[in-house]
Amino acid sequence: NETPEYIQTILDELSEDPSQKFKDWDLRQRGMEPNTIRRWFLKNHGITFQAYQRMFRINTAFKKIQSGETVTATAFDSGYES
Repeated sequence: NETPEYIQTILDELSEDPSQKFKDWDLRQRGMEPNTIRRWFLKNHGITFQAYQRMFRINTAFKKIQSGETVTATAFDSGYES
């Protein structure tokens, strides 16, 4: 299964800035139907798009901490507010 271009665009943006949190409103503003993205993620990854975003943010933060960045700076850089 190949990733549709509209989903790949969102994934590329998340890779560039893991602190982004795409909500349904954000997706609609881009002309995307949130339910379509949710179904695609459930079918292809077994998790929702929101869960994918959380997992991606946590994994990115964990890699930064492993490479020596401080926990506080990493948390804020990864989109966590506390």
